[in-house]
Amino acid sequence: MKARSTVPHLVWRPRAFTIYFLFKNLTMKHNYEEHKQKRIDNAKNQIEKNKKQSAAFYKKADDIASYIPPGQPILVGHHSEKKHRRALDQIHNSMHKGVEASKKAEYYEARVKAMEENHAISSDDPNAIEKLQEKLAALESMQQFMKDTNKCIKKQDKEKFLALEYGTDKLWQELNLPGRFQGTGYPGYKLTNNNANMHRIRQRIAYLKQEAKRVPTDTMIKGVRVLENTYVGRLQLIFPDKPSYEIRQQLKKRWGFRWSHEEQAWQRQLNNNAVFAATEFLKTYEPPSIPINTTASDTQSESAA
Repeated sequence: MKARSTVPHLVWRPRAFTIYFLFKNLTMKHNYEEHKQKRIDNAKNQIEKNKKQSAAFYKKADDIASYIPPGQPILVGHHSEKKHRRALDQIHNSMHKGVEASKKAEYYEARVKAMEENHAISSDDPNAIEKLQEKLAALESMQQFMKDTNKCIKKQDKEKFLALEYGTDKLWQELNLPGRFQGTGYPGYKLTNNNANMHRIRQRIAYLKQEAKRVPTDTMIKGVRVLENTYVGRLQLIFPDKPSYEIRQQLKKRWGFRWSHEEQAWQRQLNNNAVFAATEFLKTYEPPSIPINTTASDTQSESAA
């Protein structure tokens, strides 16, 4: 008798699941900014929550300590000894929990700051290629400006410099300042670094364009559903049951997969490395043995034999 999967929509309603899956992930892809803001809001909620918890634990410790006279020693053998020791333990535990909650609040504050100040262009952004092209155009414009500026400074042609896109009188004075450590004009390393950034962005644009041609795939290998989910840019592994602790550790530490509660799948960013990781993992993966339930007729035939 075939064992029923614990994820019924994967086996018993594949068509309905596919429609739901595509609709859900298309929505997620187009709501990239919304999901980014949601992560920031969740982190802010954690800050507020942990600050309140920290204050509550500190207050609890203070309230307990208020019943103990300052400098009061533990009276060994007295009827108050157990109560006194218990109160000190409660104070210690409350202070410890308060410190931990305070550290968590600081951690989430740092996360919020990093997320809000992070202007990097994520590959998950559906407009990543357009944004990178705009960034590349700005770098190319700056590169040309620095070259033209150095020519103007070499010829001391201020009028031509001021006609350039970013040319100002203040900048002219700064770049011609006598005794500058880098010398007059833009130093060579700035042009070299800017050129390297342009090269890197061109490579990334080419990579994203190539990835955009990737088509979504849905295969079943050793009972594991392998999804190349191009709508969210993730390679996803969906197991019929919760994997064992050893398998989960292997997925995380060796192959770089992470569990997504929202997607209900083990996933990592979709690229050639992810495909390789999934392939290598599944080569050594052994699905758990499923006991076969024998029917009454099978039992009778075995007894007869």
